[in-house]
Amino acid sequence: SPDGKFLTYPGGDEIGPKMVFHHGDDLIKNTVAGTPEQTKEYSDKFEGAYQSIGKVGDKYRMITDANGASMAEYTYGKEGPVKVSDIKQLCYGTVGFTTDLPMLSKDGKYIAVYRSDTSSTRIYHVDTCSLALDLGFATGKVSFNNDSSQISFHVDQFSEFDSGYFSGISKDKVKNVVAMNLKSSNDNKTLTPTSWALVSNHVTPGNGGYYPDFDKNGNLYHLEDVDNYFQFVKTTQEDLDWMSFDVRNFKDFAGCEDCAKKGKSALEHLADLWSSICDTESKTNLSKTPVLAAAIDPKECQKMVNDFWTKGLGISKEELQAACPKKTNTGHLSINEWNPERDISAEKILQSRCVMCHTQKMEIEGNYKYFVSTGPGQFKQETYKAPKTIEAFNLAKIDAKTIEYMNDSIMSGEMPKGSTLDDKEKELVTQFLNRKMLNFPDSDRGMGTQMLQQYPEEELVKLRAAERARNPNMTEEELLPHLLESDCRYGQKNCQEYIDSKMSGYTQYSLQMPEADRAAFLEKQLMQMKCMNFYNITLNECRIWEEKNRGE
Repeated sequence: SPDGKFLTYPGGDEIGPKMVFHHGDDLIKNTVAGTPEQTKEYSDKFEGAYQSIGKVGDKYRMITDANGASMAEYTYGKEGPVKVSDIKQLCYGTVGFTTDLPMLSKDGKYIAVYRSDTSSTRIYHVDTCSLALDLGFATGKVSFNNDSSQISFHVDQFSEFDSGYFSGISKDKVKNVVAMNLKSSNDNKTLTPTSWALVSNHVTPGNGGYYPDFDKNGNLYHLEDVDNYFQFVKTTQEDLDWMSFDVRNFKDFAGCEDCAKKGKSALEHLADLWSSICDTESKTNLSKTPVLAAAIDPKECQKMVNDFWTKGLGISKEELQAACPKKTNTGHLSINEWNPERDISAEKILQSRCVMCHTQKMEIEGNYKYFVSTGPGQFKQETYKAPKTIEAFNLAKIDAKTIEYMNDSIMSGEMPKGSTLDDKEKELVTQFLNRKMLNFPDSDRGMGTQMLQQYPEEELVKLRAAERARNPNMTEEELLPHLLESDCRYGQKNCQEYIDSKMSGYTQYSLQMPEADRAAFLEKQLMQMKCMNFYNITLNECRIWEEKNRGE
């Protein structure tokens, strides 16, 4: 919470989702003592993962991403949280209001959301649901300072914006943290950006800063990822090199005093110059994101302009030098970091790269693999899409099916989302998961990769001839069941006749069983034959049935 009185995080148990609360002082005291697990836990039935808190008077407003965006109000005392309002759906029916990445301001007055259809971040009034500001570009989660006069967020450069969860920075991206000063109108209906500053200054693809937040004194904190090593960074207001904000260059975060008259800003000229010099090495078009020109070291920027300026640039040397940054970001304070020399365990990789995206059970459209055999020794791999349930990630209680899903998605590069593991990390994780798999009997494991036989007619003719050669003394009538089985299993032909003949035998056999067991036995035989031959059934129906009946 903005006043540090308590900490929340989303949780859940067999009863259902909940929000977990801890007293801040109690948690800090026990953490310093090395016994955080002794902190008393309070909870309230409030669903959602993106929770944020603002304080209005003596009440706390909390929002989550449940049902779009939901809000409830609490008071908080020695006995934990007390909900003093119903949970309501925030701004329901408001035209243009979307609910991706919902974040509440610390004073509880504003909510920032990401609108995917326009790729822009917007800020709305909580009480009236009126639009206060449309930034006009995509950002990560927005953080507000105590009085909502300043916001901070991360942006993506050189690639499409990450619109969902991410657990690292992919190799084609640079993420940077930006701070922005806002001015409120006299009637408090609108917010207008007046100046901006880079909080982080990364230019190397694969590196960046993200998830900023303010403390009560206005200092900014964010996470930095450099070559897949991480540290927390503190930046004071005095460290920031503020630049005036201009509407014309809104989407590029470039500033100039009168762009309508002057055309391209000095910062854009600076970005063009830097981009042209470094193009052969960096392969990044800095002119698309001139804000990164503010990341040049001030001395190097002056030297670059002095060495490479020409009249053909369309701007004077003095104007270009004036656009160079004035401050070197030396005020950053590294609070804590991962030591690059320290061995990283598989458990830590999984916790840091997987758990943040899998805190709750998810229903997604997954890709399933199967093999198609088009003849003896001839195979091709295909995929199909179907609903998939991903359970909440719990490393201590991981099951065999989840291990198979994880191994497959990690080895294919599908996960972690937005950033694959390097070879060493992948080896550590897969070895760890494979050792975990040894704890489970075969009956607990998934059905593996499905096989579909689709032989062409010429191959089926060969199989029928081979069947006749193996049984030279059989009549055609006696051979018929064998030929039907061959046609069905390898070519999905004559399957109904084959299944009917087999089920007739199974029905006779079932008469020896107790009557209560017959129907289940016959259903199992029928499903096994359908799935073995993929006749009159989908791959997904077979997958669901086999997982449901695994081990029986």
